[in-house]
Amino acid sequence: MDYDSSCNGQLSPYTSADNTKHGYIIVPSTFMPNNMDLDEITQWWKDSTNMSGQALGVTGKVAYTYRNIFVAQPTTTCDGSAVKTDPTIQIQMSAPTE
Repeated sequence: MDYDSSCNGQLSPYTSADNTKHGYIIVPSTFMPNNMDLDEITQWWKDSTNMSGQALGVTGKVAYTYRNIFVAQPTTTCDGSAVKTDPTIQIQMSAPTE
């Protein structure tokens, strides 16, 4: 799956080639009965895609590199590549007689 790396969002027609990255969708699983911890595992993966650098509350350096692994397909586009309208732009057209 391809995604927009500037915000880990869905690709738009305006996403630059530099921001187009390839990612992976995983399906978390659990060994616990009735999948009782599956929501927690899924939320941890979602949260980890937004983390970078050192983890808070942990001694040592833990580098999170999960930015290209998703538990669901991104559904929103990045604000920087969204279509914007500007009401101040005006176009006048005139039809020539000949």
